[in-house]
Amino acid sequence: MADYFTGDHFKLLNKWKGQKRDESNPEQNRAFEDLKKAYEVTEAWAKEVQATLFPTGTVKVRKRPTSQANSFLPYNWARIYPSAEAPEELAYTVGIDAEAGFIVKIDTVQADPALRARYEEVRGGMNNQSPIVAVLPTTEGLTKSFAELVAWSVATIRNFKLRGRQAEPRQNAERRGPAQALRR
Repeated sequence: MADYFTGDHFKLLNKWKGQKRDESNPEQNRAFEDLKKAYEVTEAWAKEVQATLFPTGTVKVRKRPTSQANSFLPYNWARIYPSAEAPEELAYTVGIDAEAGFIVKIDTVQADPALRARYEEVRGGMNNQSPIVAVLPTTEGLTKSFAELVAWSVATIRNFKLRGRQAEPRQNAERRGPAQALRR
């Protein structure tokens, strides 16, 4: 595993985002391999957060820096489920984004349209004003150690709040995770 994220990981995400994968391009092959290393760090980050918050939980990560259409993605991420019984359609996620930096959030995973709409209503913007999204700028995140990033992520998830009548996702984490908090 790479020890930690580098500025180059973010530069590569930004440089290659949206471009079709070309295995005959040596520069792209190097970028592909370097971004796979970033996924290793993301996976380790997710596993540390999961072990701290959800000892019986699971982590799922797609370790490929390209989409199903084989184009480079501008981000990488891993899903954290509070338990093996947690619904798959909502997960805590950690990841990096070419433009935003380090992101911790509750996110949908192949959710039905009604749940996705409800999620977007609760989430609001993809910024620190959202009750279920936290963004750490790239420059700030790169100054943290791995342990500090994990600690920030754990504190962030513990402080997530939903608007109005909803409960904090943390209250439901021991049972079924964030999915329960978004259901009316």
